[in-house]
Amino acid sequence: MTMSRARILVSSTLLALAAAACDSSAPATPDAHIGSGSDPTPDAKIDPTPSTFVSNTPGATLVDVGVPATTDLALISSNLVQKPSGNQYFQQWYGELQNKGSKLACLTSIDLGFQDASGATLASFHTFANGDPYMSDGGTVTSPCIKPGQIAGIYTNAFAPSSVAIASTRTITVKYGPHDFPAYKAVTNAPRVDATVIPYGQGESALMGTLTGQGSTIYNIGVDFYPRDATGLVVAELHATDLETLTVGGTFAFTTLGAAPFTQYRASTSFINGAKPFTGAVAHKLSGLAAEQVQDRADVWARDRAAAAR
Repeated sequence: MTMSRARILVSSTLLALAAAACDSSAPATPDAHIGSGSDPTPDAKIDPTPSTFVSNTPGATLVDVGVPATTDLALISSNLVQKPSGNQYFQQWYGELQNKGSKLACLTSIDLGFQDASGATLASFHTFANGDPYMSDGGTVTSPCIKPGQIAGIYTNAFAPSSVAIASTRTITVKYGPHDFPAYKAVTNAPRVDATVIPYGQGESALMGTLTGQGSTIYNIGVDFYPRDATGLVVAELHATDLETLTVGGTFAFTTLGAAPFTQYRASTSFINGAKPFTGAVAHKLSGLAAEQVQDRADVWARDRAAAAR
């Protein structure tokens, strides 16, 4: 079964749930794990301790402009690309974030700026890092967290009125938002994710695999995969999405869309506890920051879908 852009339905559903929330409650195994509950396949193993920052703008310097700067998080890769889309340009940014601190980092927001030698801004983004599924006591919707030492994928996009000189980037500024949520705990019912890299289309690669229910019933399941090229740059965000109920021992087969050839990737899983409601929506309480993260994902997917339709 080929998965398409249905992942926006997950974000849209969570957004609707977040709109009903009004309280202030909120939220990996060691790299390179490829989905909660599963061991990495041989071709998915990734060096967990990269020594240098890599980007498709090698002349650029990475600068933390937070006040104060954040010492427990480190952006380890950046890949900014663009392409014509109608009468605009569709910008996509892929990255990886490592938690170099001693505490869990959850719902980590990131503000990015790309500047030329004169300090002029070429592009800017506000987004959130992905991660493993965590949840606060009494919660039902997972939130992404990054364990100490772990690396997580990031993706966002935007439309620009004209092409920007990406190669002219000399400074990449980064500022991180609050990310300390000590009440969050790793979930025990994330689905097992088994995936294999396969040939796809004209010289591309994709992932084919299965989600298997573990621990308890869940629904609205999304797995985001972040393929990397030989240089360590993330080149895509691929998805496996099951909007229905997944019971313990139940399975869901998926095949992602294609991307530039890859053998390495990371993965992040999200879901809602329980069985999918037959009618209406069930209110799930999310904090303001969690609701913002859901809104961000919905916006990203809306732009992805708009660009694909052009």
